[in-house]
Amino acid sequence: MSCCLLLAGNVGAKQLSNTTLRSVMCTDNVRNTKASYVIVNNNLSFTETTVATPEVFFGVKTLPLTLISFTATKLSSGKVELTWKTAQEINVSHFYIERSLDGRKWVRIGQTTAKGQQGTVETYSFTDSKPEGDVNYYRLHVIDYDAKSDYSPVRLITMKDVPVRIYPNLARSNGTLYVEGISPEVTLLELYDNRGLLKEKIKLYSNSFTLPTLRPGIYHVRISNAVNNQVACMQKIVVL
Repeated sequence: MSCCLLLAGNVGAKQLSNTTLRSVMCTDNVRNTKASYVIVNNNLSFTETTVATPEVFFGVKTLPLTLISFTATKLSSGKVELTWKTAQEINVSHFYIERSLDGRKWVRIGQTTAKGQQGTVETYSFTDSKPEGDVNYYRLHVIDYDAKSDYSPVRLITMKDVPVRIYPNLARSNGTLYVEGISPEVTLLELYDNRGLLKEKIKLYSNSFTLPTLRPGIYHVRISNAVNNQVACMQKIVVL
């Protein structure tokens, strides 16, 4: 079974009276199927046929710190520059900089001491001189003097184009799914049941998300750009 139904056609939208229609054609090259999705307002309908050939911004959640921004930029040299701004640093000790190749296993690649100034905006930067692999995820691990900690949103840098996919495609209710190939801060996720009813709609904070309580069955996950609403991926998942 394919991990993702990648776009094989155009995404269209048109206005009919007070109803907004969006249509998406996706092809699953592993299962030799073609799926046509039509979204009418917040309801999703779809058909699947076999084809002959393959085809502030955020605040850190528990620490006394406001994270104003956190960005990752790929430089022409191939290095990655991370920059972040904070305000209201109270009792914050330091930042660990962490990197992952899959968004699941993280390694520490650097450390920066917090400036600890209250009432001022502080700016930090860190350069990853040796990114690894085609996909690199980055996050900050914030530590305070009481040994409490929290994480920043996740940022993604791709060294070359990679397809958007969701994995695994077999899951359990309240289980964790992962998104690859699109930066979390611009990602909107919508979950529909097999009748096309919207069950969940969230803007991602990291490259993973927890499914709500669901009955066993077939569901459809729609990944789109939260800025321009362009669909990046539509995938079928099975909840056991």
